[in-house]
Amino acid sequence: MTGSILQKLPAAFVQWVERTGYTRVSKGEALVIANDGGELRYGIRVSDGRILLSRAERAEEPVVILSAVTLDPVVAYLVTVMGDDHRASQGLAPIRLPFRWDEPAPGFTASRDTSGWAELRRTGSDDVVVAMAGRDIVHPVISLSYVLDIDLAHALASYESPSGAPRLTRFVSRDR
Repeated sequence: MTGSILQKLPAAFVQWVERTGYTRVSKGEALVIANDGGELRYGIRVSDGRILLSRAERAEEPVVILSAVTLDPVVAYLVTVMGDDHRASQGLAPIRLPFRWDEPAPGFTASRDTSGWAELRRTGSDDVVVAMAGRDIVHPVISLSYVLDIDLAHALASYESPSGAPRLTRFVSRDR
């Protein structure tokens, strides 16, 4: 991938980032997206043909948490974390996506590689759709499997809708 990451991001996502209170800063070929006050920062960059997403809090150094061949899984993951923040700031009930190892979305399988990273594949394929830094029982790669195949416009609308419509209604928590 060449050129600015910002130029490759879907325009609807870039506009939504701004509406949800995050800021974005281009740093050469990389992009940093930060919450209000910069306490939480996500960096997107390309390395060895893969798109890497890093995360840092406050004065911490960024740590790579996600690796993918395309931007789609990166955008989907950011929609889930920013969407959760947006729903909380608007007083909306949280969306609680499944997260246990035995709960990937239909059509996906999850496994760990030898270095402990979690890998998500489409069922019947050896190709890794996305890899995320290792965790124990609770894992965001499982949650991510539920939004990867949702059209971006529907994913954004679902995080803005009180009911989670059109695509995430069944995951809206009745508990706040």
